[in-house]
Amino acid sequence: MKLLLLVVMFFLVSFTLPHSSLFNLSSVWEDHNGEKHNFSEIRNDKYKIITMIFTSCPAACPLMVSHVKKLDMSLSKEQKEKVEYLFFSIDPLDKKETLAAFHKKFSLDARFIFFRNKNEASILELAAVLGFKYKKIEKNLYSHGTDVYLLNPEGEIIKQVKESFNAIELGKKIP
Repeated sequence: MKLLLLVVMFFLVSFTLPHSSLFNLSSVWEDHNGEKHNFSEIRNDKYKIITMIFTSCPAACPLMVSHVKKLDMSLSKEQKEKVEYLFFSIDPLDKKETLAAFHKKFSLDARFIFFRNKNEASILELAAVLGFKYKKIEKNLYSHGTDVYLLNPEGEIIKQVKESFNAIELGKKIP
């Protein structure tokens, strides 16, 4: 009887969230407003545009944010209502204040959220699940990709672009 109950529970859990969903991750991230979130808390009915950056990045990361902002500007009003933008820092030394300054610098609205995590293992886990490549070169300096991902409301990657300047392509997949 216990075995049957375990099997039924397994199937119920399996149907509630796809195995490939980012929302299965258990790490807790702090946003640029200082609020803490686990991945299941950011789950809602919105599509997510996700990338990984760090605020002391001298060139690529500001461009990535600009490219994602251009993607947002290309969307219809209806599409904009269906999407959120999540930026996860690869630098465990990033502070919420620097994330907030980054948010303000680009004049972003509440749909754009920057996250940080002091735990390198949590950052590595997210990067591995996304397939985002980065390498620490020295303190506060990283070599990294410029990949941008579109997730469906269930947290599954449905499209990825390898270069952030192609982020506008993701908009074609948002109904």
